Amino acid sequence: MKKMIRRLAAGAIVGAMLCTSAGAVQAGTKVSTKYEPTTSNGETYYTVSVTGGSGFTITAGNEYVLMVAKGTLNDNDYVIDPSTLVYIDQQRAEGNTLTFTVKPSWTPDSVVLLGGNFGTGVSSPIVIGYIEGKGTLVSVTIPVLDVGDKNASDITFSWASSGGTPISSATANADGTLNAQIDGTGLTITISRPGYLPLVIKNYSPGADITQYISQFEKGAGDVDGDTVINMVDISKLIDAYDKTQSYIVNADFNRDGVINMLDLSTLISSYDRNTGNNMTFSVT
Repeated sequence: MKKMIRRLAAGAIVGAMLCTSAGAVQAGTKVSTKYEPTTSNGETYYTVSVTGGSGFTITAGNEYVLMVAKGTLNDNDYVIDPSTLVYIDQQRAEGNTLTFTVKPSWTPDSVVLLGGNFGTGVSSPIVIGYIEGKGTLVSVTIPVLDVGDKNASDITFSWASSGGTPISSATANADGTLNAQIDGTGLTITISRPGYLPLVIKNYSPGADITQYISQFEKGAGDVDGDTVINMVDISKLIDAYDKTQSYIVNADFNRDGVINMLDLSTLISSYDRNTGNNMTFSVT
């Protein structure tokens, strides 16, 4: 697991946390706070604000360390494994309130802790809230044949359990970039778009590099009727709509230029006789 560590001068505070045996940690006044994610420009982050109150104080000028550790909430009692840090950051208090922007590399079920000097009788660290697991962030670019202003937002990126049970899905941005948070192991990923063969990636687990498989996606352009096979039926349907405004169908316009012409026919012929089962299904090794 990656650890994001910035301006980590308060080593004693972090060391104290790492030496703490797994188990319950002292709760702060905001132990029930659930931090919700915000996504901006494809990046997910959490805003964590802490204000001293009943039970502990935040003192201006003092250094405090925010820590996010993998753990779970059970009957309102936090049980953590302090050796599993997802994120660490440090800040000097300017008043009695601290505000951190937390950008963990991934977000399993986690507890949010604060380390520092909280006044007499309050040990460090304290638990101030929790983050519900969202999985590993997957950022990919799906290749498309689009010309001019791309509109790849009709591409669906979905994933299912190893047993085939659908879990969730995400939609690509107009330029083909896609960000999704995925949790689980041995997953099956399916990338689909009207007019293209579905691309299937089996046995995916967080952290695996699937770039080489996704790069094959545009080679599946030509499945006009959506039966996962490119054959004479697809050619026939494309010809029926060839250069005809009233008969236009997006499934045959592989480069999404608004017209079905020789470019689309050439694309289909280059993919002729391909199918998802034999040519567009891969297994992560």
